[in-house]
Amino acid sequence: MRRTFTIVILLLSCLLTYAQDIEVTPKTKKAIQRKLIEHIKENYVFPEKVEELKEMLAKLAKSDEYKKANTASLFGRLVTGALREYTNDPHFNVLYNPQMFGPLQAINSGDEAEAQRLSISAMTGSSPDLKKNFNFQKLEVLPGNIGYMRISQIPNINQAKPTLDAAMAFLQHVDAFILDLRSNPGGVGGFISYLGSYFFPAEKKLLFTREFPAYDSATHFYTEPELPGKRLEKQPLYILIDRYTGSAATNFSYTMQKHGRALIVGETTGAGREGGHSAGGYALAEGFIATVPIAKVTHPVTGTDFGMTGVVPDHETDPNDALNEANKIILKSFIDNESDESVRSTMQAALDQLMETSKEDDDKEKVDVSELEVFVGEYEGNRSVLLEKGKLLYHRMGQSKLEMAKVSEDTYKLVLPSNVRSAGTLPLIRFDRGDDGRVTQISFVMEADGQIVSTAKKTK
Repeated sequence: MRRTFTIVILLLSCLLTYAQDIEVTPKTKKAIQRKLIEHIKENYVFPEKVEELKEMLAKLAKSDEYKKANTASLFGRLVTGALREYTNDPHFNVLYNPQMFGPLQAINSGDEAEAQRLSISAMTGSSPDLKKNFNFQKLEVLPGNIGYMRISQIPNINQAKPTLDAAMAFLQHVDAFILDLRSNPGGVGGFISYLGSYFFPAEKKLLFTREFPAYDSATHFYTEPELPGKRLEKQPLYILIDRYTGSAATNFSYTMQKHGRALIVGETTGAGREGGHSAGGYALAEGFIATVPIAKVTHPVTGTDFGMTGVVPDHETDPNDALNEANKIILKSFIDNESDESVRSTMQAALDQLMETSKEDDDKEKVDVSELEVFVGEYEGNRSVLLEKGKLLYHRMGQSKLEMAKVSEDTYKLVLPSNVRSAGTLPLIRFDRGDDGRVTQISFVMEADGQIVSTAKKTK
């Protein structure tokens, strides 16, 4: 394997964003295409499919859509979409990011001194992670002495280790542990083996392997024999997931589940995609960069990954209720196995309170769902608003359905899946009503400049 300083990360697309848009000339497109094919040929996780990809990209370059994509955002979105659709892998990206271009160029060329000078934090955007407490959103001890940790995105372990160790120290005396990875898009893969170490005995255990077919090599990820804090190897571990749990977060869930160390609660993560891969970052031309899937994850127990099946929960439930569901399961287990009557009574009181709260939430949800029905219907421009499993969805013909989250009365925002990035800021969706209170149209509102585009609701 040739020596490379390519940073192997999961879902790099979620970490790399750049707002500026520029004009892209045919000459630039040609240079980008040439470098993209070169990096795919040298690094792609499926070497046997390289020729197919080259033919697909050559055909794309001859299309009218390609010729008309004359801005960085349009061109990047077009090529990214074509690669993802053809390969079924969301780890492909082509985008304009001059800030990342120089560092990646140095790393790709094997400039060891320059690569070492550039810290990993500069490569993966962990400076913003520092301002977000490395994405540790919540730590709590729930009734019944159940630890709860919410991580919104997987950070770089080189920077986040002290924060993780402190978080685990805070929860070191709990009797059970709930890790919330719902809507976590992934991040830097090294974090998950370190976190996983806290839930196994102090021994070296193979968690998973990352294979690099193009290099004929593999990297093995083991538990840490030594940790600065207390291990929770005997405490029950529950992991919460949903369809937006992605990449490294999915890998952690799958790894712990298949080792028999965790029970998964929620809904199946995105299935039917080549999602069990790791991506390398590469400089293309004129400030454009790419991420290319270069490795596949395999589990020592199953011999495969979660890519095409997704992670299937042990306890399937509405992801919005996953925390309550995990809490109930743990409390019921504690009650069944507790001989001390006073402790059982305390646990039962906590469970009763949780059940009552869940009932109140269910009643509120029924009211909320009925209020959403007024928005449902067909709109001009091949648009529609749907209500599925209590969730409001926006759909435009030929595109994926997107969940809508309430911002204020009659105003919603679009929620992108974890493996999708937007080339620009998404508009708010405002439902406009007539004098009779019925919805007459959708207005797409751009917050930045106040521009509004409206489309009428069709009448039956």
